[in-house]
Amino acid sequence: MFGYILDATGYLGKGVLAIILFFLVFEGMLLWKGKRVSWFERTIMAMFGIYLTVILAVTVSPVYGFHLTVDFSSANFTPFRVIRHGLGNPLNLFGNVAMFIPFGILFPLLSRKMQRGAHAILAGAMLSVTIEGLQLFLGRETDIDDVILNTIGVVVGYVVAKIVLNIFPSIRRMIGIEVMKNGKKLRRDFMPTVFLSALIFVSVMVTGFERRYSYDNAKAYAHAEDEDYSKEMAMYSDFSDVIDNKEESVTKELPEEVTARNVFFINVTTGKVISALDENDKIAPASTTKMLTALTVLDYCRAEEIVTVGEEVSLIPSNASRAGIYQGNEATIEQLLEGLLLPSGGDAAYVLAAYTGRKIVGDNSASTETAVDAFIKKMNEKAKKLGAADSHFTTPDGFDDKGQYSTARDLGVIAEAFLSCTKEDAILRTIAGKESSRVCLPDGTDITWQNTNLLLDSSSEFFYERAIGLKTGSTDQAGKCLVSAAIVNNEMYIAVVMGDTDEGRYIDSIALYESVE
Repeated sequence: MFGYILDATGYLGKGVLAIILFFLVFEGMLLWKGKRVSWFERTIMAMFGIYLTVILAVTVSPVYGFHLTVDFSSANFTPFRVIRHGLGNPLNLFGNVAMFIPFGILFPLLSRKMQRGAHAILAGAMLSVTIEGLQLFLGRETDIDDVILNTIGVVVGYVVAKIVLNIFPSIRRMIGIEVMKNGKKLRRDFMPTVFLSALIFVSVMVTGFERRYSYDNAKAYAHAEDEDYSKEMAMYSDFSDVIDNKEESVTKELPEEVTARNVFFINVTTGKVISALDENDKIAPASTTKMLTALTVLDYCRAEEIVTVGEEVSLIPSNASRAGIYQGNEATIEQLLEGLLLPSGGDAAYVLAAYTGRKIVGDNSASTETAVDAFIKKMNEKAKKLGAADSHFTTPDGFDDKGQYSTARDLGVIAEAFLSCTKEDAILRTIAGKESSRVCLPDGTDITWQNTNLLLDSSSEFFYERAIGLKTGSTDQAGKCLVSAAIVNNEMYIAVVMGDTDEGRYIDSIALYESVE
C-alpha cells in the first residue's frame, strides 16, 4: 500500500481539501441536530478519506484519457481466468487482495452498521465493481477477477477488524454517531461515508483532468527529456514484475570475453543480479523497444482482432527492418505481433501502434499521428508502471530518435514483464521463443518469418539450446543489441547486452549463461 500512497501524492492535496470540506459540513450538521462523534471516529474518517483518494487515484483517474464510448475489447468477464494463471505472477494476485484489506479494516471501525460482515463485504465489492466499470471508459483493463480478489481483501480486512473489536471492546463504544441528550448510538451512520466518498471522487476526477490538460498542452510524453519528466510521470506502480523489489547485489564479475558496452544479467528466479556493466547508462534501445510495444498492445487488444493496414506503414525509415506487410493487407493482432517480434518488423510496429492508439482515444477515424502519439504515451506509462523509470520512448519500433533512451537495467525490467505476461495464454513468450513462423493473412497473403535471434536458430553457430527468447536490436546509435532469456539449471535468467558487435552480442550472451552453468 505504501507504493500506492507514493504514486498518488499528487492527488492528496485536493483529497485533503475534500476531507476538510466534509468535516466542516458534517460537524455543522451534527451540531445543528444535537449529535456528536468521537475523536476516534474523526480519525478513522480522515484515514478512510486518504485511503480512498489513493485507491481512486491509481485506478480511475482520467489523467491518461477518458472517452464516453465503452471499450469491451480489453475486458475479461470470465471468472477465475486470470486467477488460474496467477502462479506465474503471484504478486499481482496478492496486490489486488492487499489493496482492499484496509477497506475491510476501516469500514467496521467507521460505522456500526458496517460491523455486520455482509454489509461491509457488499460495500467493498460494490466499490470494486464501480472501479472496474469506470475503467471501461478509461481504456484500462476491466477484469471480473479483480473484483473477486478485491472482495477477498475486504473479507481479510473485516476479520482483522472484528478481532481488534473483540480484543478491545472499548473501541466499539467510540464508533458511531451519538445523540448528546441521552448518549444513544445511532445505527443509521452510513450516509456520512457516502458523502465523504462522493467528495473524494470529485477531487480525484478534478485532479486527473487538470493533469491531463497540463500534459496535453506540454506534450510531456512525446517531448520531455529532462529529469523532471521521470518524476512527474512516475504516477503508477504495480505489484508485478518490478526488479526494484529484488535483491540486486552483483554476485559475479563479467566473463572476460564480454565486449558489450552495457550489460545486465539477472537470475529472475532468485532476483539476484549476476553481472552488470554500466547498466544505468542512458542508451539507445533500438528494436528491443518492441518488447514494450507488444506489452502495450495486449493491454487493449485481443489476439484474434483483424487489422487493416493503413498509411502508417509509410512512417518507418527506409533502412528499418520490415515484416513485409503493406497498405491494404489484413492481419490479426497475433500475426502482427509475430511480424513485430520475429523479423523485427518496423511496419508491424506502426500498424499495431496506429490501431491500438485509435482504441485508446476512442476514435476509429483518428489521424495516424494522433493515434501513434496516444500509443507512445501509453508505452511510457507502461514503462514507468513496470519500474523502468530511466527510460523514455518516442517511437513504437525503437529506431534512433532524439529524446528516446533506456538503460540495460530497464530493458531487463521490461523483459521480465514480457516473459511473465499471461495475457492470451502467454502469447508473447510463445512468439519470442519461435525459430520461425509461416502465416497466412486473412487477405490470403502467405508470409514466412525467421526469428532474428540466432540463439534460437538451430542452423546457426550461435544456437543455444537453453534459450527461450527474446529480442534483438540494431541501429547506428545503439550498435548491435540482444535481450535474451534462458533456462539454466531449472532457473530463468535474462541477459541484456547492448552496444555490441553483430557476433559479439551472441558470444557475450552465451558466455553469461555459461558462467552460471
